[in-house]
Amino acid sequence: MNLLKIEALYMYIDIGNSRSTFSTLHDGTNILTYLADTINANYANDLLTPFTIKDGDAIVGGVSNFQLLLDIYSDCLTTYYSPDFKNRFNNIPAVTNETLHFYFGAGIGHIDTPSTEDLHDINIVNGTSIINAIEASEKAKVVMKSRLTQKRSAVYSEADYFFNKQPFKFYCLAETQSFGSALNALFFPCI
Repeated sequence: MNLLKIEALYMYIDIGNSRSTFSTLHDGTNILTYLADTINANYANDLLTPFTIKDGDAIVGGVSNFQLLLDIYSDCLTTYYSPDFKNRFNNIPAVTNETLHFYFGAGIGHIDTPSTEDLHDINIVNGTSIINAIEASEKAKVVMKSRLTQKRSAVYSEADYFFNKQPFKFYCLAETQSFGSALNALFFPCI
């Protein structure tokens, strides 16, 4: 069987402290479903794999156009701060007091799948892009936990403050061979 090998960007968005943030896991699932549905609707024609709940407290999806990383990340922020999101989840304290946060892992690499039809099923798609996205999300957790245990240093800056207040803690890992393609797409877009 020949596998399709596609250069891709996958994103793994994990709710931070989900077990202690929600009174029921159903609340977290509803938030993830809303976020996934929003991204899927806004990028329906661009997604290799639609965003789907994975591991109970995360969503994962992917694209082949690296330029969409900034757009999707920005869309997550817009959704989080939207009146609709706040009204829909106004019974969840972490939403109303804006302490809900996510670990946004971006993975750049390749995916392997038997056919293009299989791209729509996250349980069949595999490859370095997805592995890097999951690992990037974990790295974002480690960075946040280490930041919480450190004292403010002489190099503390306004950028540190921004990262601490950002609801989507971002980290990206790239396969060496795909890194150049990603940089070109992000910084030298086709006009």
